[in-house]
Amino acid sequence: MEGMIQGAGLFFRIFAESSAAFALADGSGAFLMVNQECDHIIKSLALPHARSLERLLCNMPPYTDFLKTTEAERRLSLPLRDGNNQDRRLEVTLWRINEDPAAQPAERGPFMGISLRDQTGEWMEERRLEEDVHQAEQAVEAKSIFLA
Repeated sequence: MEGMIQGAGLFFRIFAESSAAFALADGSGAFLMVNQECDHIIKSLALPHARSLERLLCNMPPYTDFLKTTEAERRLSLPLRDGNNQDRRLEVTLWRINEDPAAQPAERGPFMGISLRDQTGEWMEERRLEEDVHQAEQAVEAKSIFLA
């Protein structure tokens, strides 16, 4: 295509330098590549082993069975306890990269594209708001009892 930039180098740079957390996994779910942001999220989990998140995902049927379905994309909410014994929430988005019979064997696929997003801050804020609502409801009930 005329005027289009071609080359795997540019696509690799987009993957590697993106501010979004991306990984590439093979058909069994094993990570083949992670970009800097994904590596940052994985390290922030302080899990006992560098591949602990990958191992955790590979034991989850919604993750490992994804390529056996016809779905193009799947989102998972992953509650976990990090290495510092803190509750965390990750959003894991999977998308299918179909097999390409014309590609070199190592690049044939199928593969899974993976996007990670740390939702811990949003989840903690949601929990705080729920607690505030609960306390407000208790205060209204106590006031009603007092005024009765």
